[in-house]
Amino acid sequence: MKLKIFILFFLFIIIGCFSKKHSIKIEYYTVDYESLTYSDFKQLPVTIRVEHFLPAPFYKSDKINYSSERFKRDFYEYHRWRAYPDDIISYFIERDFKNSALFKGVFNVNSTNPVSYVVQGTVEDFFEQDSVNKWEAVVSLSVTLIDDNESNFNKKILFQKTYTSKKECKEKTAKSLAEAMSLAMKDVSNSIILDVYNFISTN
Repeated sequence: MKLKIFILFFLFIIIGCFSKKHSIKIEYYTVDYESLTYSDFKQLPVTIRVEHFLPAPFYKSDKINYSSERFKRDFYEYHRWRAYPDDIISYFIERDFKNSALFKGVFNVNSTNPVSYVVQGTVEDFFEQDSVNKWEAVVSLSVTLIDDNESNFNKKILFQKTYTSKKECKEKTAKSLAEAMSLAMKDVSNSIILDVYNFISTN
């Protein structure tokens, strides 16, 4: 009986050591860039709420999404985003609107403050596009600007537009993808902010 217990105990130790030795660590990534400033622009006396961007069906996961051919999508098992793409994008878009100082106030969906305008959006693309010669980070967001003070529903929607940016990865690595995705996000965010600013200031 004691021999059987000793053998089982020894096997558990071996299995445990083997599992630890061969376990693969998951690496987590995020986008990281500085907000642009617009010192030459006059601040508008309006308030804006940036709502949480909705994810397309492919992006309801923290796994990094990549495509090597049309109609095909795959995921890295051991390279993941630190948060879901819609959470990452919503945070950075709100942050950039706020840091732009182009508007009197910028709030998120959790705020109860009354606002003049609402920015809504959908994450259409947030993935790695692979080809023989290069990898690219692709970001595509559909954005709607809404007049929150307009009672007529048909007049509430001021404009809808899709913003897309592609940036080449310096290397074929997950880290380079995160760097390229950061540049693509910065481009898209800047375009959204300027379009919202220009529309409000001229209407």
